[in-house]
Amino acid sequence: MSRPSPVPSVTASCFFVVFATVLPAQQPPADDPIAAHLARRLAVVDAAYEGKRAELQQQLESQLDAAGPADQERLLLELESFELGGILPASRPEPARQFAHERRKRLLTLQFELRKAAEAYARRGDDAAAAEHRTLLDDVEEQLELTTWLDLRCRSDFAAAVAQSGFAWQGASLASPAERGGVLRLPSDMDREGLIAHYQLRLEVERTSGTGPLRLFFALPDRPEPDRELAAVVFDDAGDVTRFDAVRASRSANSHQGRLLEPGKSSTIVLTCKNDRIGVEVDGQRVLDHDEVRHLLTPPAWGAKLGNRRSFHLVTEAGTQIRLLSASFRAVPPPAPDAPAAIDVTAGLAEDQMPLGRVWRGALDNGLKVTARVVARNQRARTATIDLRGSNGWNVCIPVRTDGRGADFTIGDVRRLDAKVRIYNESGKGKAGAGGMVMDWKWDNVRNHPCRGREKRVFEASFRSQ
Repeated sequence: MSRPSPVPSVTASCFFVVFATVLPAQQPPADDPIAAHLARRLAVVDAAYEGKRAELQQQLESQLDAAGPADQERLLLELESFELGGILPASRPEPARQFAHERRKRLLTLQFELRKAAEAYARRGDDAAAAEHRTLLDDVEEQLELTTWLDLRCRSDFAAAVAQSGFAWQGASLASPAERGGVLRLPSDMDREGLIAHYQLRLEVERTSGTGPLRLFFALPDRPEPDRELAAVVFDDAGDVTRFDAVRASRSANSHQGRLLEPGKSSTIVLTCKNDRIGVEVDGQRVLDHDEVRHLLTPPAWGAKLGNRRSFHLVTEAGTQIRLLSASFRAVPPPAPDAPAAIDVTAGLAEDQMPLGRVWRGALDNGLKVTARVVARNQRARTATIDLRGSNGWNVCIPVRTDGRGADFTIGDVRRLDAKVRIYNESGKGKAGAGGMVMDWKWDNVRNHPCRGREKRVFEASFRSQ
């Protein structure tokens, strides 16, 4: 089956983007162990990422081959959008979520490895290479921030919500019924019971006919049941006024004069909802900013009609058609408290022999090559955490209690990170310094053997740096 040319509305204008490899494709220099290690680590995550991409693309192509004429346009657009822009296909929600998870995991690995490489180059005195990798790190962190948005179209319950709404698929977008009003519920993490945290909702919409308003209903934050309110923003009410739909008597909320949703033009709406402020942006322009959230109410005519006071709803009127091009949601962490004045935590302490980031390379007594790294350190509290990674994938995390200098330590709780193995009765001790590390330990393992059932064994080992 031949494919149509890409449609502009599903490429650059969409929120989701291609997360391209940010590193050069050429082989690293043979005499650069930092670059060689980085290339090896990224080859592993890139293989998993490309595998998920190819798997999802193959499913889309198979679905397209089996589709009837009514579904072919939408599926063709979804396939083109995924291939060109990395836009998740709503027709394959579970594989799409799996791919999104792999995409984020890849970026997290990129972030971690680029940060390590930049630090390693800086320690080596190669300022140019350190700066280059910090620039790459900045690019990855920008892309990683985008993955905090969750595509609502790829939820498992989205198809059922569409079926009950009166909205219909037009290509890769959803269109409201033009001859009558439509109500589309947008399922999200907001639907779960409990307090609603701060959040953002991002919609890309297009007015295709009519001049009627678009209503967006949203749940107010930090309102437990049964006191939850479902407030509403009305876009282009009476043609050119955007406002909140219901405010307590004797109170007022600001409004925006001027049409926002122009016919034939896609517009991006971002709703930011916090317990002390609600803001609405359209195409980057702040149109509403309300700081008396407790005064917003569920519009009386809609409270009983919508019923659910946790979900987002898009409501259109008869004679007006609105297309929904994309919908995404993310939780927003509450603002951090003001940081206290900086304190020199090392004042009065001896030179630390176990500083954060110090690495020792050596082997266990069975010959396994292992890297030990300090991943957490509080010299004043005399605590540290050592991460041990073996060349075969073996990985444990060992919290320790140290003396004032970190030269002597005892082993506390141990966590096995590479396998589901219960560890208890841990004990051990060691010495550390710039010249090396020695460590001896003992613990009990309990794991479920496929043939022998629950199996207990004693694990004793020692580490010596080389």
